[in-house]
Amino acid sequence: MKDFSDLKKAIEDLQRPAPEVKAIKGDKGDRGEPGRGFRWRGKAHKGMGFSTNDVVHYDGSAWICTMPTTDLPPSDSWSLMAKAVNGINGRDGMIGPTGPMGPRGAEGPKGEPGAAGLVWQGAYRQGQQYEIGDVVSFDGGSYVCVARTTQPPVTGNGWQVLAERGKEGARGPKGERGATGEEQPLEVEYLVVAGGGGGGQNSNIAGGGGGAGGYRTNVDGTKLTLTSGGVYTVTVGGGGAGASAASAGTSGTASVFSTISSAGGGGGGYTSTAGNVALAGGSGGGGGAHQISGQTTSGGAGNTPVTSPSQGNDGGTGTTLITQYAGGGGGGASAVGSNGVTSTSGGAGGAGTANSISGTSTTYAGGGGGAHGNTPAGTRFPGGAGGAGGGGRGGGNTLAPVAGTANTGGGGGGGTSEEDGTPYLQNAAAGGSGIVIIRYAGGAVATGGTITSDGQGNTVHTFTTSGTFTAPIAS
Repeated sequence: MKDFSDLKKAIEDLQRPAPEVKAIKGDKGDRGEPGRGFRWRGKAHKGMGFSTNDVVHYDGSAWICTMPTTDLPPSDSWSLMAKAVNGINGRDGMIGPTGPMGPRGAEGPKGEPGAAGLVWQGAYRQGQQYEIGDVVSFDGGSYVCVARTTQPPVTGNGWQVLAERGKEGARGPKGERGATGEEQPLEVEYLVVAGGGGGGQNSNIAGGGGGAGGYRTNVDGTKLTLTSGGVYTVTVGGGGAGASAASAGTSGTASVFSTISSAGGGGGGYTSTAGNVALAGGSGGGGGAHQISGQTTSGGAGNTPVTSPSQGNDGGTGTTLITQYAGGGGGGASAVGSNGVTSTSGGAGGAGTANSISGTSTTYAGGGGGAHGNTPAGTRFPGGAGGAGGGGRGGGNTLAPVAGTANTGGGGGGGTSEEDGTPYLQNAAAGGSGIVIIRYAGGAVATGGTITSDGQGNTVHTFTTSGTFTAPIAS
């Protein structure tokens, strides 16, 4: 940059006050050299060309060009004339009046769905379908459903504990005796299964299987109302005896509770030249094989006496073909007994029915299997299988008949007494005894039988032998 100190000194001398002396006008001096002028170019920006003595504003300061250039300051072609200095910030102004409300903005996009909340469903109800997020009360606690279920609230069974049952508090003082209330009846569910019939026995051919004991229940239906303080005789039917000679099996005996009576299963049949004898009952006994080739013998009638819903089914048909004899299966609670098949086996017993009144699903009232037999030159075949629900297997192929299972009402297996021309005795088997089960909501308030809980807030009274059920008296 050029040095302008002489110019600056000259300006300062001009500005200094002159001494107060009387001036003497001198002679006119010689003409001086032309002075240098400045040219204001305004704000400098890229692309401009600049000449000596051009003055510009750039980056808040004033610059004078000392030689022609296209560069922007600062550079060797420029000299700083006046540098910008930030001033002191002024005071904040007063807050202006509130402006008018602006127009309504556009509606924003729909948000994501929120998490599902809990849904209170009250006390747990057996058999109801619960969804995730449902909350129920059960046995003093509360549970939240974490997987769709119909099962009772037990952790790991589609439920998680929300609030556990509180600890039992201290015993309070005895209250005053209240006024005598009205007698409240007890509403109960029941299962009444009679004894199964015994299997039939023929002198030299196959007998029919015993029919299952009658099966009656109101579980999942209308409850039976008992009188407060009522005493009810409970009869548990016995299984009928299997035949040991050419005769039908003995029918089972009835099971009874209050107004509900289930008939004993019919005895399995046998045949003679006089005709077929297969007994009717809760479920009918299976027909015995006929003595004459090509003949069939019907099983006993089920649901006798008639009830609605039906308490049982008919027994199957016995068949004979030349030297092969096959007794029919006894009827079961949910199916008729199968017909005997001479080339295969005795008829299978009819299937029973499952019930969860005790808290555990158990199948009751299966029919007994029919027997199979043959005379010389015949081929051995097995007796029919017992029906699910305690039915016993029929005799055949050297396997002895099997009795019906106790306390299921299952029918006994049919007997036979000759195979391959070698006389031997396979006496028919007995039917299984019946059972009576009574259930009501809440804790135990009645007496009689074996008292348990079904794990779903209900009390269960089970009778495997005859006894008495006493309903509670309202206080």
